Amino acid sequence: MPSGGYEVASQSGNGLLETYTPSGAATNEEPVAPGSSPAITAIPGVGYEVAWEGAGNDILDLSDGPNEASTTMEPMRPGTSPALTQ
Repeated sequence: MPSGGYEVASQSGNGLLETYTPSGAATNEEPVAPGSSPAITAIPGVGYEVAWEGAGNDILDLSDGPNEASTTMEPMRPGTSPALTQ
């Protein structure tokens, strides 16, 4: 992040999306498909955006904060991971 901070996204041990910031972890109650990994990118002046493959093999998206998830309803091949770029 331009401010020198950071954001990290990962799959927790129980298969849910977790995001980490300098202030600590925030588990989001969103399942991540087995064998895939979330992607994250910084959005200047806004924060961050995370994309991941949901349990139903569709692309999910989280923008700048916990519990603001939406789905694209676009199918993904099982076991793959999305990518994001600014």
